[in-house]
Amino acid sequence: MTIWEELGLRYGLTEGDGSLLGGVRPGVADVITATLWHTVTDRFDRIDRLLAETAPSISAFSERMSTLPELAALDERTRRDFGDEYAGGQIGASMKTVLNT
Repeated sequence: MTIWEELGLRYGLTEGDGSLLGGVRPGVADVITATLWHTVTDRFDRIDRLLAETAPSISAFSERMSTLPELAALDERTRRDFGDEYAGGQIGASMKTVLNT
């Protein structure tokens, strides 16, 4: 978390504006970063709180990016196809138990 936060801050990212590498338009690094953090924080309460505390700019950035029409549609398709699961089987069950408290 701190690696992403530090990288973004170096390129001018703030909680209210900017991108991971300072680009004017979202690039591949922005999409990947936002998708990773939005998905995991959306599924696990503990990680959501930890990211907001540890990397507030990345947390806010991921939420901003998730509202882009293309990423919102991707999230919708993912939920439709796979539900709220992040991982399946015993690993998924264990993750839910540990990370949603």
